[in-house]
Amino acid sequence: MLSHAVDTYELLCSRFPPLITISQLSEITAIPEKSWRNMLSAGQCPLVALRIGRRVRYRLQDVCAWIDNGGVLSPRRRRGRPRKRETL
Repeated sequence: MLSHAVDTYELLCSRFPPLITISQLSEITAIPEKSWRNMLSAGQCPLVALRIGRRVRYRLQDVCAWIDNGGVLSPRRRRGRPRKRETL
């Protein structure tokens, strides 16, 4: 008997369109919309955002690839002058 591993993209493409909104992205990743918006405005978003007019969309293919690679968010940087150990 062969075991069939379900690909993340195959699983999500049946439920979502190829370009998804931030609310759909937060539904998929369980990360709040506000966090995605904050990361986008701070330039720390791990995904490439497509702007169509004033609207922001994400490619479902990129989201699935990010999830398959572990879905790691970049660590937050401290504001202000770096500590001595951070400069070494």
